[in-house]
Amino acid sequence: MLPHEPVGHAIEQAGKHAAPASRRIELPLLLLSLCLVILTFCLVNAKENVFMDEMLSYTRACITSPDIQDELYQTQDDPADFFQHFLSVGEPFRYDVVYQNEAANVHPPLYYYLLHTICSLFPGRFSLLFAGAINALFAVGTLLALNGILRLLGADERVRTVLCLFYVLSPGVWNGLSFLRMYIMLCFWITVLTWLYLANERGPVRLYGLWLFLTVFYGILTHHHFLVYLAGASLTYLVILLLRRDGRTILRHVWVVLAGSLCALASFPPMVDQILHSDRGSEAQQGIANWQGYLPRIEWFFNHSG
Repeated sequence: MLPHEPVGHAIEQAGKHAAPASRRIELPLLLLSLCLVILTFCLVNAKENVFMDEMLSYTRACITSPDIQDELYQTQDDPADFFQHFLSVGEPFRYDVVYQNEAANVHPPLYYYLLHTICSLFPGRFSLLFAGAINALFAVGTLLALNGILRLLGADERVRTVLCLFYVLSPGVWNGLSFLRMYIMLCFWITVLTWLYLANERGPVRLYGLWLFLTVFYGILTHHHFLVYLAGASLTYLVILLLRRDGRTILRHVWVVLAGSLCALASFPPMVDQILHSDRGSEAQQGIANWQGYLPRIEWFFNHSG
């Protein structure tokens, strides 16, 4: 910039020169996102059978009468009746009943609210693509958050594109896309939480407190396992802030995480009993308490993941 050149003019010129590069960076992401959407619908459309848990995704989201649930495990004379009564919405937009279904279940309700909303737009109809659309949406969101993390870590455009391509082609991602449960959604909130902490370390993030609150709130309402990652990630970030003696940020960080957690629990109180007393909660507590078994379980995972 010349000494007499206005600062605003110099910034404007720099923006003009940077625009084509920004568009080039966004194009690979756009193409990969489109591939993820197409891939999701191809994988879901190719399914010939569903797991019991996948069927329960629909029954918990669609059944709006507790009496019908008693008939779920009975023999049906006409298979079409099964899909009509158990896997499609009869009374649309009955979120109160979805709440009751999940209060008697072992999972938070957010995923089921979303699936119920989509199914309510097509009452009396069943399609695996209804749940597949949720997977596609949050898989794309996870891809964008992953690209943001890589950018913060200093990866250039080519490296980011290659690593994001690995994500799209990963067998684990394919398996998650075809499995009609809340786990792709859970991955999204975990990835966004990671991006938020890294981004805030590089510089102030606009509306950081609001985004952190919403991520914590919705992450907990998606799956209890989010709490495990939240504890590890937030405590790690808290240690960094303590070492830096950033008292103001420490108080803000603790307040927002606690507020998001408490609001999530307050919006769905049965979650407390699910965490402490359900079979899934008891298994998780036993797993945490059995710290001596961590390494053998990790070894077993890698030996059986091929």
